[in-house]
Amino acid sequence: MVRRIRAGSVAAVSLIALASAHAAAAQDAPPPAATEESAEDSGEVVVIAQKRSERLQDVPISIVAVGPERLQASKVDSVSDLGKVAPGFTTARSTQATNTKMYIRGIGGGGNYAVDPSVAAFVDDAYIARPGAVIGSLYDVSSVEVLRGPQGTLFGRNASAGAVSIRTNGPGSTFGGYINGEYGNYGAYKLEGAVNLPVNDMISIRVAGLASGFNGFARTTIDPHRYGYQDQRGIRGSIRLQPTDTITWTIRLDHLHTYGDGQAQLEIDPRSLTTTAIANLTTRLRGNIPDITNLFDRRSNNIVDGDLDDKQTGLTSDFNLELGDYKLRLINSARQWRNAQTDLDLIQTPLPMLQRPATFGSNAQSHELQFLSPTDQLLGGRLSFVAGLYYFRERFTATEDYDMRPEWCNTIVRLVSAALVPACVAGPQDNASRFAYSQVTDSYAIYSQATLKILLKLEFTAGGRYTWDDRSAVYDVFNPNTTMFFVRANEHTLLAQDDDRFNYRLNLAYKPTRDLMLFATHSTGYKAG
Repeated sequence: MVRRIRAGSVAAVSLIALASAHAAAAQDAPPPAATEESAEDSGEVVVIAQKRSERLQDVPISIVAVGPERLQASKVDSVSDLGKVAPGFTTARSTQATNTKMYIRGIGGGGNYAVDPSVAAFVDDAYIARPGAVIGSLYDVSSVEVLRGPQGTLFGRNASAGAVSIRTNGPGSTFGGYINGEYGNYGAYKLEGAVNLPVNDMISIRVAGLASGFNGFARTTIDPHRYGYQDQRGIRGSIRLQPTDTITWTIRLDHLHTYGDGQAQLEIDPRSLTTTAIANLTTRLRGNIPDITNLFDRRSNNIVDGDLDDKQTGLTSDFNLELGDYKLRLINSARQWRNAQTDLDLIQTPLPMLQRPATFGSNAQSHELQFLSPTDQLLGGRLSFVAGLYYFRERFTATEDYDMRPEWCNTIVRLVSAALVPACVAGPQDNASRFAYSQVTDSYAIYSQATLKILLKLEFTAGGRYTWDDRSAVYDVFNPNTTMFFVRANEHTLLAQDDDRFNYRLNLAYKPTRDLMLFATHSTGYKAG
C-alpha cells in the first residue's frame, strides 16, 4: 500500500517597526566569522539572517539576536531556555526527552517520525533535522538568532513557523581561552571552557569542552530517589585554514553525550478533576491514588523510572572563496544521532503498568553552495543578491516497544474487557507490542533573493525557492500479545512522498533614520512530511 502525502503551506504578512531599542535584545553578538562582512561599527549587533553579515537594524525580518554575555546572564543553557530572551519562542516535551517541540508565535510541533518540525534549527549554518538532536547544552556559542515567521526562501523546508540559528565560536588569530564553573542546588554543576591556538598566519585551532549535571528536583513517594537527573559531556574542535587572502576554510567536529533518566515531572492537575472523577480513579486504582493535592510540591505518587542515552556527532565544513568582490561559499555537513530511552510508567500512576523502550537514529548530510554579490557595486550600489543550491539527505529509524508490567492486564485490560485478562496474562509480557519505522529523505532546492534600492531610504526585496522532496518509509506494528490490539493495531504500511513546492518572499522597507526601519513582508513556507 502506498500513500501519497501532500505537504501543507504557510503564509504570513507582517508590518513591523524595528528601532534601536531592538538592539538591546541582542547585545554582545560578535561578527559570525572572519570571512564574512563586518558591520560598519564594531560595537553593533551583526546577524546573518539573509546569508550575509548585516547590522540588525538593516534586516527587514522580525528577529531576536542574542550574544554570549546575555545568554550567560539570562542562564540560557539550552534551546529550551531561549524563551527567556526571545519573546514568542517556546518549547515543550513529553515523557520522551527526544520529543522536544519548538514553537514560534504558537506555531510548531515535534518531528520524531514522519511529521517534520515547523521550526528549523541550524548550528553553524548546517540544518539539524530532528528537534530531539538539539536538546543538548549550548556552550562556547557566539550568537543565537531566532527568526519569526515563514523563512521558506533562504532557510527552506520546515521553516514555515521560523528558524533558530546557533553559531559557535570559531578559531581566532590570537592565543587565549576561558573557563567557567557553576554549582547550584540539587547537585547542579556546569564546567565549560575553550582555548584558542593560532599555529601560524594560515592555521588556527580552537577546542571547547563541556561537563554538566543535575540530580533532579522531583521525588516520588514510591521510592526515595530523585528523578529528572541528567549529565552531559561535550567536546568541539575546529580548525581554520587561510592559505591565501581569498580562501578561508573552517572545519568543525563536535560530539555530545547526554545520559540520565530522561524523566519529566508529570502529574495530574487537581483543577481538572471533579469529585466524582477522583472517586472513580481511586476505585479503579484500588486505592492507589496519584498525588493530586499539590501540583507544585516537586513530589509525585507515580512510578517514575527510566534510562536515557543520547549521542550526537557532527562534522561541518565551511569553505569560502572570494572572487573579486563576489563570494562563493560551500557548507557541507554530516551528522549522526543515536538516542535510546526507557521510561516507566507510561500511565503515570502508582501501579506498575507499562514500560516503553524506544530508540531513534538519524544519519543526515546537507550541502549548500552560496553565491553572494557585493552590496555596493551593482547598479551603482542599488542592487545586491544572494543565490544558492541545496541538497539534504537523511536516513532515519525509530523503534518503540511496550512491555507489560504486573498491573497492566488486571487494571487496564480489565477495563476494556474482563474476558481478555486470561489471554493478556498468558501472552508475552516483554515486547508485548513492537513498533518500527524507517525513512529515507532526499531534498533538493534552488533559491535566490535580491534587494533593490528604489530610493535612498526605500528598498524592495524579492526572493524565491523551489524545493523537490522525495521520501519513502516503512511503518510496521506487530503485537505478540494479541490483547494489545486496542493500543495499536497490527500494520505493515509503505509510505511515499514525492512533492515539489515554490516559496517566495516580498518585502518593502523604509528607513527614515539609521536606527529605525519600517517594513511590510509577505513570505511563504511549507512543512515537509
